[in-house]
Amino acid sequence: MSGQAVTVLCVDDEEDLVALTASYLERADEAIETITVTDPSQVLDRLDTSAADCVVSDYDMPGMDGIELLDTVRASYPDLPFILFTGKGSEEVASEAIASGVTDYLQKDTGSEQYELLANRARNAVEQYRASQRASSLDRIRTILGDVNQALVRSHDRATIEHHVCEIVAGAEPYRIACIAEPQSAGDSLTIRANAVCDDADLDGEKLLADSAEGAACPVWDALEAGTITTARVDETNQWPATATERGYRAAAALPIVYEGDRYGVLCLYAEAADAFDWRERELLAEIGDDLAHAIYRIELHERQQRYERIISNIPEGVYRNSPLPDGTLIEVNPALVDLFGAADASDLVGRPFEELYADPADREQFIRALEREGIVRDMELRLQRLSGAEFWASVTGIMTEESGERYFDGVVRDVTEQRTRDRELKQYETLFDLAPFGMFRTDTDGEVHKVNEWLASLLGYESPAAAIESGDDLATDVYANPERRETLLDRLVTAGSISEFDIDAYDSDGELIELSVHATVLEDGHPAAFDIIGFVEPIPPSPERSPA
Repeated sequence: MSGQAVTVLCVDDEEDLVALTASYLERADEAIETITVTDPSQVLDRLDTSAADCVVSDYDMPGMDGIELLDTVRASYPDLPFILFTGKGSEEVASEAIASGVTDYLQKDTGSEQYELLANRARNAVEQYRASQRASSLDRIRTILGDVNQALVRSHDRATIEHHVCEIVAGAEPYRIACIAEPQSAGDSLTIRANAVCDDADLDGEKLLADSAEGAACPVWDALEAGTITTARVDETNQWPATATERGYRAAAALPIVYEGDRYGVLCLYAEAADAFDWRERELLAEIGDDLAHAIYRIELHERQQRYERIISNIPEGVYRNSPLPDGTLIEVNPALVDLFGAADASDLVGRPFEELYADPADREQFIRALEREGIVRDMELRLQRLSGAEFWASVTGIMTEESGERYFDGVVRDVTEQRTRDRELKQYETLFDLAPFGMFRTDTDGEVHKVNEWLASLLGYESPAAAIESGDDLATDVYANPERRETLLDRLVTAGSISEFDIDAYDSDGELIELSVHATVLEDGHPAAFDIIGFVEPIPPSPERSPA
């Protein structure tokens, strides 16, 4: 421990003597720093608020002698080096000191050599103490880490992991309380997710973790801002809350629980000793924080995977994963894909090369080339075949995925055979509509014109179907010379569903009357009063006997 500072607490009721002892110790060893106390009753308070490594005390002091002080110190600090440095030497005092657990006993003498000897004894005692503390600390650290990692391995949900970690840490020295807090979305308050206390501790997490940064004993907000472990102690801040002091807590630490940028909360700890969170303790906590964050990440990842699996298992479209080429066998399939290819169960497809499911090998080559070129293919229509050999049209979306250096093809397959049939029929209908040698139209019960063909537009004197559609807002007033005839047509369509040779007088683009014969039918949509109407019109040759309709 060469070069390491040693802090010695010197106790003597005579102020000049204690100052002399402190001065000579610092001269004898430049690494020694001293603290002086003239009232033995104040020693424990100084030990609680300082980082003293050793006590050097006189024996003959009023109110509390050196042996009584030794007993007092041992009650709170059983292993701290304590050297009795006294001018009143006797076998009786030495024997009593040894019985009380004194580290060393040295009788005062004349000359400065005695201080060199005292400094040497103090340094040796501290060296042995620190070595023992290191060994004990390492054992304790190994035990805590072992217990924490066992809990992480055995737990299968986040709440259980957090609870077990808090219990383990709170049950280990020097901690008294352990809790995990999570900032609210607004960023101005905390929610305690888990907490635990040692057997004799008093827990009131809501008070100790006050909502405001000014009132909090545990420096949660500072730790979150810094992104690393942050500590606080009673002698470092005027903001140390009375709630913590009343319970005897003199130090606190806050450790952000973070894995790959994702924040899962803060581990908050309280201890009675002001110097509880030294560098070795912070290293231990950092390791616990890393292990805890990784475990939470692992559990949340597993939960996400389970959710995705449930979603994929229940979506009505086929989902699959292919092994890397050139093998290209199916590795994973969902129930919808099993049904789509007419398999009895997943085992009929898993392990089967996907190329066997293509009706046309050229389609496979086209799909793979596009996938390798772009990394993703969306809604490519291909001809596939079921296990029975029956062909069908499918819309296939695929994406290339890389995991552990291996490439996979993940995809979605949707049967579009019926959709293609409907699209083909719709196209045929639109072709017939546009090319029909009579006036075709599509309107609705509100009087809005959705579509007319070239023949009808020309009949009404418009340059194009678009011009005819944009010419008016309401058929009843813009086209019908007699709006009541429009209402009659709608009534008959509601009653019969279709109508033939319904004569009307209509206005053309110049406002001239044209006599038309209307043939129409209702397009069913389940609504009795609102529906679309499709039909055609034919011009009626002028007749002098005919009255306007």
